[in-house]
Amino acid sequence: MTERTTQAAAAPLTCGMLDNLDVAVGLPWLKAEAEGESAAKNGMSDISISAKWRLYERESLSFALRPGITLPTGNDSKGLGSGKAAYSLFFITTQELKPFIVHLNLGYICNENKLDERVDIWHASLAGEFAATKALRIVFNVGQEKNPDPLADKNPAYVLAGLIYSVTESLDVDCGFKRALNDAEPDYTILGGIALRF
Repeated sequence: MTERTTQAAAAPLTCGMLDNLDVAVGLPWLKAEAEGESAAKNGMSDISISAKWRLYERESLSFALRPGITLPTGNDSKGLGSGKAAYSLFFITTQELKPFIVHLNLGYICNENKLDERVDIWHASLAGEFAATKALRIVFNVGQEKNPDPLADKNPAYVLAGLIYSVTESLDVDCGFKRALNDAEPDYTILGGIALRF
């Protein structure tokens, strides 16, 4: 069966509480269309809240922790949510090697749900940025995550490439293409977004 999912307004709203502490709220809206179904399912998905605490910064190296919680605000009977609150904790290492920036993300997700999915999920990814010009950055990301399907024997793996263009000091636009590295991941995903800084 073929399924197409569109996620809008997924970018989090982020607020800098302290010099080394940011708090983010994600308000995702989902639209899912499955082959053979007459109507699409759409609506608010589960809201996420996270905090990024940069616990160590020296010269070009930094370490951060990002705890988070996902609230069961989406309708799980329509496939728009998990039905239970989930929790996560990520460890992030950033190394600046101008004009490159490299990020290593290692995380654990307590995927509580009513969907008979696996609860314990790990995540690992490596991302990077290259400043091609003052306004244009080239980004990449490769990663893998434990499959939430308890019957699956493969873990989803992907590679992503994209561009971020700074229109002004307070406005970025970006686009990207995400490609599956195995058949546990959707074949491809087209990404786009806008970032506003106040």
